[in-house]
Amino acid sequence: EAFSTWFDTQSWYPLGRPVGTTVYPGMMVTAAKLHTFLNWAGYEISLNDVCVLIPAAFAPIAALFTMGLAYETTRNWNIAE
Repeated sequence: EAFSTWFDTQSWYPLGRPVGTTVYPGMMVTAAKLHTFLNWAGYEISLNDVCVLIPAAFAPIAALFTMGLAYETTRNWNIAE
C-alpha cells in the first residue's frame, strides 16, 4: 500500500511524481530476489550493488538473445555477428 501511494515531491519539480504508479516493478523485484538469494548463498552484497550490477549482467544475455533472434529470422550466422 505504501509503495503504490508513494509520491515523490523532489522530482519533476514543481509537480512531483507518483512513483508507485509510474515505475516498472520488474527491476525492483528482480533486484530484491537476487539480493536475497545472494545473501542466502553466502555472498554478502548490498541491495545498491545488486541494482548497479544487474544491467552489466543482463546486457550480454540480451545481446545473445538478439543474436539468436537474428539467426532464427535469417538462418544466416553472418547477419548475427
